[in-house]
This record gives sequence, structure tokens and C-alpha cells, in this order.
Amino acid sequence: MNTSSSLVHDAITKNFSRRVNGYQPLDRYDSMHSNDPRDMGYRTARAKQRQVFLKSYRLASRTNLRRRSRSLKLKKVVAKAAMGTAPEYRPNYVMLNYDNSSSVRPPPQRRNIPSVIAFICMTLNPKMPEYNVASFDVNAFNMAPDFSLYTEFAVTVKANNPNTDISFIYGKESSVVVAYSDSTLCSGKLPAFHQPGVNTTMIQVVLKGKSEFGSGLQEVLMDNRETGKIPLLVMVNAPVSVVLRSFPLREVIVNVNCSMVVDNLSPNKRVRILSSEYAYAVNGMKLQM
Repeated sequence: MNTSSSLVHDAITKNFSRRVNGYQPLDRYDSMHSNDPRDMGYRTARAKQRQVFLKSYRLASRTNLRRRSRSLKLKKVVAKAAMGTAPEYRPNYVMLNYDNSSSVRPPPQRRNIPSVIAFICMTLNPKMPEYNVASFDVNAFNMAPDFSLYTEFAVTVKANNPNTDISFIYGKESSVVVAYSDSTLCSGKLPAFHQPGVNTTMIQVVLKGKSEFGSGLQEVLMDNRETGKIPLLVMVNAPVSVVLRSFPLREVIVNVNCSMVVDNLSPNKRVRILSSEYAYAVNGMKLQM
């Protein structure tokens, strides 16, 4: 190859490399070449015909690409949270409000328990059990010179359960108190037992106590003994669990107050109950019988 041809070849190569480096903008093509498609490349001609004019190309760095990727992921997470998408994991605990309440609903198998209990109650037609003092015996009634009084009573409580498919479980933490004019004479407790449906149980309770009586209260009690009308108050508190067939419910506290009048409090003598009046309550709420 001669020297002139090599110089021409070098000049053309340098000029072409300057144009191609960095992608030559197409909007300046008219000033450099004619509109003849034969003078242009195939892709350039197609872009020219479709009036696509690319001004410039600017490639993003890796740092910008990473930032865009992170921002897109964050936007997706925020969008899922806004749409109320449930987390894929199950939390180990639930944060309660200040009033110990929570918006978390119980599991589906527990949501229908109240409705099931209501249906069973409507089907079984539950009835309130009946309680009354069947007998009242005086084993000891001794007054001391220091105005103290020692008493020992034997009270028999009759508990009647008229329900067929409902039973009752009586707990251990019960109490029975006999009072006279707001002063406690003696106390005791009921035995723990299970009472089935359509059952009547006679519960005998022995009550013992020593109380300090003033002279005025002792005189009033002696006057009542002479007239044959002594007002007494028998208070029964018992924890009871209701069992619907084989389904036990939560334990409640049953309160039974019996205001009665007896004819005497003499030991080893039959005591007659002249009148009695009952009041019932469950967890402190009075019931109308």
C-alpha cells in the first residue's frame, strides 16, 4: 500500500470513530448526509422514517440503580400495607390498649361459642334452682357473765334442681353465716358436691361461733325469746359452675339470703320456722324470683 492511500484511510477511520463514539445524535444527520437511505444504515433509516429522534443517551451508575431498586421494593411494601395484606408470619403476642382491650378477634372455632350456648339454653329451657332452709336446730346457746355468747346451730338446706340436662357443681370456697340484728352469731361452710339434673339434695351444715354481745342487745334477744319470735338472717355464699349437658360454663358466685323468724333458741328443743323470705343474687346482681 502506498503512502497516500494510508493517509486517506487513517483520516476516514479517525473521523468515523469520533462520530460513532457515544452514539451519534440522529437529529444532526441531515447536516452530515443526504436523505438517501442508501447512504444511511438500515436502523438509522428506519428511525428517520418513523421520526424517532434520540437526543442523547445517559447510562445510570450502579449506585443509582441500587437506589432505584430499593425505592421500588419500599413502595411495594407500603402498597401492600395500605391494602391490608396480612403478614406471612403469626405474631407470638398481641399488644393491648390501655383498657386491656384488643381488636384481635378470637379464632373461628371460638367465635361461635356464645351462639352455641344461647342455642342450648333456648333448647334446654333452663330453670333457676330452688333453695330453702328445711330445718333449724340449736345444739348450744350459752350466755356468759361477760356478755359473750357461744352458739352452735345445725341448719339443713334443701337444694332442688328441676332441670333435666343441666347440673351444678358446688365449689369448696363457700360460707354460711347466721346473724341476729347485724351481729354474727356463728358461721360454717357448705360441702363441695355435684348435683345432677332433676335432683333434690339435703345439705346439713353445722355452724359454730362466739360473739361479744352488749347488755342492750342481750336484753332484746331475751325479750324475743320470751315472746317466741326471734328474727334471724341466714346468708349463704357458694361458688357454682353450671354444666349444660357435658359442657361446663364459667364459675359464678351464688348468694342466697334467708330472712326468717323462729319461735325459740333453746338447746335440744325443736325449733319452728314461723316465716321465711328469700333473696337471690349471682355475682352481686339481684335476681327476681
